Amino acid sequence: MSAMSLYLTDGEHPEVSDRPAIEARVKGMTGPFWLSMTGPSEEDLAWLGKHWGFHPLTLEDCRTYNPRPKLEEYTGYLFLVLHEASLGTEEMRARDIQVYFSNDYLITVQRDESRVLGNISQRRDELSRGTDFLLYRIFNHLTEDYFDLIGRIDERIESVEEEVIWRPGRQMLHLIFVLRQDLTALLRIAGPLREILHQIADRDYPFVKPEHQLYFRDIYNSLIFVHEMVETQRDLTSGALEAYLSSISNNLNEVMKRLTLIATVFMPLTFVVGLWGMNFQLLPFDSSVVMWGTMVVIILLPLAMLGWFRAKGWV
Repeated sequence: MSAMSLYLTDGEHPEVSDRPAIEARVKGMTGPFWLSMTGPSEEDLAWLGKHWGFHPLTLEDCRTYNPRPKLEEYTGYLFLVLHEASLGTEEMRARDIQVYFSNDYLITVQRDESRVLGNISQRRDELSRGTDFLLYRIFNHLTEDYFDLIGRIDERIESVEEEVIWRPGRQMLHLIFVLRQDLTALLRIAGPLREILHQIADRDYPFVKPEHQLYFRDIYNSLIFVHEMVETQRDLTSGALEAYLSSISNNLNEVMKRLTLIATVFMPLTFVVGLWGMNFQLLPFDSSVVMWGTMVVIILLPLAMLGWFRAKGWV
């Protein structure tokens, strides 16, 4: 079900529930406004295109999931696709947010409730500094979420590294690959977003005040740090994977060593039992001396072999 919220420059949040009410409220306004649309219907998107003249390609982006953030410049406004990331019990989830941005308005479109936009809506004074500053606040909250994700992923990597050393198991391989997928997804989001921030901070867009470009440049530098931390964590997961494979290989070698040791010990015993047990018409165990001598050999021979193996450092 679609929902729309309108926020004005003076911090007012008028109760509007339909498109005609929004049109009447923003008609003739002198200050900018923020319109947030959650789960818009086809009629809502058609209304956006008709009332504000948005390009059909941008409306198509609002209908489908966009795996990569982007910025496109149109006559009179900018269109951005941003991503809000969250970490579930295992895999990372990302939802896209479409943003129409100009001096007069900031319109956000999202299919589900956005925690980032919900947090910003609690600060009614954000819009008073202009739509560009409100856009900066969105970028800032998204970047803070990325840092939070990196911290949580780092804790999981530490846990995996400890498990790999002390208790390597088959489930560790699954966890390592899930971590690598999460980091790759975060890198796929943060990389293009960094390019977008670089464009906004360095180009002279008419919708971005020069005094606010410093804020976007600060977010750009933060995203560089995010990128470096993700790359570092990818290296750590590669090291954890190598440690897991090495640990599994060492365990396999230990098993093979034990099996080889058992086979080697029983090899002369098999010879002794076979020689004295079935190779004569008259079994030598008719003699108790021979029988007990054979039993002594059977007992002492593996003990002597184990002592020799230990002296050679093989066990």
